[in-house]
Amino acid sequence: MSAVDGNAVIGGRTLPVRTLATLMKENGHAWIDLLKIDVEGAEWEALESLVAQSGRQALPITQAQVEFHVGWSGYGPQDAVNLLEALDDAGMRVFHVEENAVCDTCAGQFEEIAFANVGAGGRMVVGPA
Repeated sequence: MSAVDGNAVIGGRTLPVRTLATLMKENGHAWIDLLKIDVEGAEWEALESLVAQSGRQALPITQAQVEFHVGWSGYGPQDAVNLLEALDDAGMRVFHVEENAVCDTCAGQFEEIAFANVGAGGRMVVGPA
Protein backbone atom coordinates (compact mmCIF):
# COMPACT_ATOMS: atom_id res chain seq x y z
CA MET A 1 0.00 0.00 0.00
CA SER A 2 1.34 3.39 -0.99
CA ALA A 3 0.33 7.04 -0.99
CA VAL A 4 0.53 7.10 -4.80
CA ASP A 5 0.39 4.72 -7.75
CA GLY A 6 3.76 4.29 -9.43
CA ASN A 7 7.15 2.90 -8.52
CA ALA A 8 9.18 2.98 -5.33
CA VAL A 9 12.71 1.91 -4.51
CA ILE A 10 12.46 -0.76 -1.83
CA GLY A 11 15.55 -2.60 -0.66
CA GLY A 12 17.50 -1.27 -3.62
CA ARG A 13 14.94 -2.53 -6.12
CA THR A 14 12.39 -0.49 -8.06
CA LEU A 15 8.98 -2.05 -7.52
CA PRO A 16 5.42 -1.09 -8.49
CA VAL A 17 3.28 0.34 -5.68
CA ARG A 18 -0.41 1.20 -5.50
CA THR A 19 -2.82 3.06 -3.27
CA LEU A 20 -5.42 1.13 -1.30
CA ALA A 21 -8.14 2.58 -3.54
CA THR A 22 -6.38 1.28 -6.65
CA LEU A 23 -5.79 -2.16 -5.13
CA MET A 24 -9.44 -2.40 -4.10
CA LYS A 25 -10.63 -1.36 -7.57
CA GLU A 26 -8.28 -3.80 -9.32
CA ASN A 27 -9.58 -6.64 -7.16
CA GLY A 28 -13.27 -5.66 -7.21
CA HIS A 29 -13.47 -4.93 -3.48
CA ALA A 30 -15.74 -2.29 -1.94
CA TRP A 31 -14.89 -3.13 1.68
CA ILE A 32 -12.05 -4.63 3.71
CA ASP A 33 -12.79 -6.55 6.90
CA LEU A 34 -9.21 -6.56 8.20
CA LEU A 35 -6.31 -4.52 6.81
CA LYS A 36 -2.77 -5.23 8.06
CA ILE A 37 -0.24 -2.52 7.22
CA ASP A 38 3.46 -3.24 7.70
CA VAL A 39 5.22 -1.25 4.99
CA GLU A 40 8.46 -0.28 6.74
CA GLY A 41 7.96 3.45 7.19
CA ALA A 42 5.62 4.09 4.25
CA GLU A 43 2.57 3.74 6.52
CA TRP A 44 2.63 7.46 7.35
CA GLU A 45 2.13 8.80 3.84
CA ALA A 46 -0.13 5.90 2.85
CA LEU A 47 -2.51 6.50 5.77
CA GLU A 48 -2.41 10.29 5.38
CA SER A 49 -3.34 9.81 1.72
CA LEU A 50 -6.10 7.32 2.56
CA VAL A 51 -7.68 9.72 5.08
CA ALA A 52 -7.37 12.67 2.67
CA GLN A 53 -8.92 10.70 -0.21
CA SER A 54 -11.87 9.61 1.93
CA GLY A 55 -12.85 13.20 2.65
CA ARG A 56 -15.50 13.13 5.35
CA GLN A 57 -16.69 9.64 4.43
CA ALA A 58 -15.89 6.64 6.59
CA LEU A 59 -12.93 4.55 5.55
CA PRO A 60 -13.95 1.28 3.81
CA ILE A 61 -12.35 -0.84 6.54
CA THR A 62 -13.78 -2.66 9.57
CA GLN A 63 -10.45 -3.10 11.37
CA ALA A 64 -6.90 -2.01 10.65
CA GLN A 65 -3.69 -3.18 12.28
CA VAL A 66 -0.72 -0.94 11.60
CA GLU A 67 2.94 -1.25 12.49
CA PHE A 68 4.15 2.33 13.00
CA HIS A 69 7.83 3.16 12.64
CA VAL A 70 8.29 6.25 14.81
CA GLY A 71 11.42 8.20 14.00
CA TRP A 72 11.79 6.74 10.49
CA SER A 73 11.55 8.92 7.41
CA GLY A 74 11.39 12.00 9.61
CA TYR A 75 8.10 11.08 11.33
CA GLY A 76 8.17 11.62 15.08
CA PRO A 77 5.83 11.61 18.08
CA GLN A 78 3.92 14.77 17.07
CA ASP A 79 3.36 13.29 13.59
CA ALA A 80 1.93 10.21 15.31
CA VAL A 81 -0.47 12.37 17.34
CA ASN A 82 -1.57 14.24 14.20
CA LEU A 83 -2.17 11.03 12.24
CA LEU A 84 -3.98 9.33 15.13
CA GLU A 85 -6.26 12.39 15.42
CA ALA A 86 -6.98 12.29 11.66
CA LEU A 87 -7.79 8.57 11.85
CA ASP A 88 -10.02 9.19 14.89
CA ASP A 89 -11.83 11.94 12.95
CA ALA A 90 -12.34 9.38 10.15
CA GLY A 91 -14.06 7.03 12.64
CA MET A 92 -11.09 4.75 13.31
CA ARG A 93 -10.75 4.18 17.07
CA VAL A 94 -7.66 2.70 18.71
CA PHE A 95 -8.51 -0.47 20.62
CA HIS A 96 -5.06 -2.00 21.16
CA VAL A 97 -1.47 -0.76 21.33
CA GLU A 98 1.54 -2.98 21.67
CA GLU A 99 5.26 -2.31 21.40
CA ASN A 100 6.99 -4.34 18.72
CA ALA A 101 10.39 -4.93 20.35
CA VAL A 102 12.41 -5.88 17.29
CA CYS A 103 15.71 -4.99 18.96
CA ASP A 104 17.09 -4.12 22.38
CA THR A 105 17.76 -0.47 21.46
CA CYS A 106 14.53 0.25 19.52
CA ALA A 107 12.16 0.95 22.42
CA GLY A 108 9.30 3.20 21.34
CA GLN A 109 10.23 3.13 17.66
CA PHE A 110 7.94 0.29 16.53
CA GLU A 111 4.35 0.28 17.72
CA GLU A 112 1.56 -2.05 16.63
CA ILE A 113 -1.75 -0.17 16.80
CA ALA A 114 -5.13 -1.74 16.09
CA PHE A 115 -8.13 0.33 15.01
CA ALA A 116 -11.85 -0.39 14.75
CA ASN A 117 -14.13 1.61 12.47
CA VAL A 118 -16.98 3.06 14.51
CA GLY A 119 -18.07 5.63 11.93
CA ALA A 120 -20.07 8.66 12.94
CA GLY A 121 -22.53 6.71 15.10
CA GLY A 122 -19.99 5.28 17.54
CA ARG A 123 -20.91 1.67 16.67
CA MET A 124 -18.72 -0.84 14.86
CA VAL A 125 -19.04 -0.49 11.08
CA VAL A 126 -18.91 -3.91 9.45
CA GLY A 127 -19.57 -3.18 5.79
CA PRO A 128 -20.64 -0.60 3.27
CA ALA A 129 -23.77 1.37 4.08
